[in-house]
Amino acid sequence: MRKHIKTAISVLLSVLMIAGALSVVAAAQTFVNDETFTVGNADASADGKTNGQDAYIIKSYLAGKTYALENICLDAADMNADGTVNATDAYYLKCLLAGKMDISDFENGRQIYRLTISKNDISDYSIVVPEGYTKVKNAYYAAQLLQRYISVATGTELPILNDGTTPERAIVFHDVPLNSELGEELGTEGYKYGVTDGVLNIYGTYRGNMYAVFEILENYLGYRFYDSEYTFLYKHRTVDIPEGTDVTLLPKMKFRYCGGNVRRGSETYYIPSRQNGTQLYGKAEERYGLQYGPQFINAHSYGYYWRMGTGTMPEDDGETSLSERLKLKYESGVQQKESSWQPCASNETAYATLFSGLVDTMRMIEDWGSPGYAFTTTAKHLVEEGQKTMSFSICDNEEYCTCRFCNLKANGKLNINTGVWTSLPEGYSGLYVDLANRAARDIQAYYPGMKIHTILYNHDIPATVKPDKNLVVFYCGQGCNNHYINSGECTNLGQLGKENNISVAKSLKAWGEMCAETGAEMWYWYYGITYHYYLVGLPCIFNIYYDYKYLYEECNVRGIYYEGGSSDYNFENLKTYLSTRMEWEPDMSYERYIEYMKEYLYMYYGDGYEKIFETLTAREICTLMRTSMKTMNI
Repeated sequence: MRKHIKTAISVLLSVLMIAGALSVVAAAQTFVNDETFTVGNADASADGKTNGQDAYIIKSYLAGKTYALENICLDAADMNADGTVNATDAYYLKCLLAGKMDISDFENGRQIYRLTISKNDISDYSIVVPEGYTKVKNAYYAAQLLQRYISVATGTELPILNDGTTPERAIVFHDVPLNSELGEELGTEGYKYGVTDGVLNIYGTYRGNMYAVFEILENYLGYRFYDSEYTFLYKHRTVDIPEGTDVTLLPKMKFRYCGGNVRRGSETYYIPSRQNGTQLYGKAEERYGLQYGPQFINAHSYGYYWRMGTGTMPEDDGETSLSERLKLKYESGVQQKESSWQPCASNETAYATLFSGLVDTMRMIEDWGSPGYAFTTTAKHLVEEGQKTMSFSICDNEEYCTCRFCNLKANGKLNINTGVWTSLPEGYSGLYVDLANRAARDIQAYYPGMKIHTILYNHDIPATVKPDKNLVVFYCGQGCNNHYINSGECTNLGQLGKENNISVAKSLKAWGEMCAETGAEMWYWYYGITYHYYLVGLPCIFNIYYDYKYLYEECNVRGIYYEGGSSDYNFENLKTYLSTRMEWEPDMSYERYIEYMKEYLYMYYGDGYEKIFETLTAREICTLMRTSMKTMNI
């Protein structure tokens, strides 16, 4: 945030309906324009008037007076928008005050009065995509995004060229094949951008193109994508993307997803927030960069696979598609009561039923023809690189199989006479991880490189079972949400009455170490919600920072699924936004986290944001004190 923000946020809400090439985002988008200064009002006075005091403060600033250096609003004082405040600006202000010039000579009604690249005016530029690229390519989509948002901020609509020509002044999206040296460095989501000889060059393979654009929009043009309805935009006098800019970024979290709050607006929130999961709001086409992580079923899949595996496949009549016949097969299968049923993890026939159901489900969804569900055709390389995962996971309960063989493997067998374990306890976590390990190995014969993810409700540390290299361990957090995970202070049991955060912290580190040892991935399902009192909400705003830092830095977690509540109360959207920032920057400083939080509050609520921040801080501290006193029986 800039130092001199003294005026309240504008309540100007203008829905911009931009036709033709600018209609990249399908849904209408409401832009909230920040109005932090008025040109000429150099002392940023509360009344917003331009008068002799403003001329005086500019003169004092040029003379190096301390008061002026500390209180001048440089944007407002930069009358001719050349990026500096000098005698020319003092002269123009006098002309304005004397009526020889009008405010329209200095303002154009846009949030960015002058945008430049290497000091060259943006109106001289064209956007260039590789020759022959059309809207089906992510680089072309990224170019359209940049075109649209530059137009909204400055009023200048840049042409997009795909005819093989590159003018002297250009923003160039480069063709970067995944199998090239740079493509292998960047992967599907990394990007590079920089300015050389006045040309802004952008490099990405798939999603990296649009991620580079959103970073430029945020860091230079002042856009903020806080939810699916409102897009906030700072006011700037001048913005320059300077010569020598050189940025390379590789995402630190491989899987990033926040669900439960923003339920619409893929292109106005989900993609700008760098979310890459497939569930609910995703865009499956190559145009949107395809997606990482769970395909079709994000978690509890045994019930679906069991029904598919026990169904009867209709004969091929030459007319009914494969996917339609597999859907009929599923509908004819056995539907288990998934709130209380789990398959036997020791029975070969049960495994064969589940695995055949998995394979048939993958055949069905691939036959739909959507690139998002392609495993062997348009997105085969993403499968080979482990970018796509299929669930092989327990139903949403902990009623595990208790047959003699499952019980023996889960609990082990101790010789009471000798005190020697004849069978080591694997826990129900190890029992079902081992089942998923088999699927992770067996699926390679059908889809090489395919990863399987499995939900972990039971967190016992197995004695001998280790996650397979093709497995994603999806650890579902169930500890106490009132304390952060690694606080070392919590003895309260979590929402399910099972674990406190001391035991969760130890378990997480152990599972993270196991995954690092075998090459498996570790993801975490974060519950930023209480299922007992929806209206009260869960005060875990500050926990998110400490929890994500611990997960990333100490537990080898490389994927986060944040599950939130409604977007209508208790700052749930704020928590979701902060979660997206931590997923993108899991190593950020605490000071940076607070900056994100305060800026969000300022953009929504204006100058009263500090009081709201204090209120939220007090609420969270009170919750922590209350739970601590409860722990101490106070």
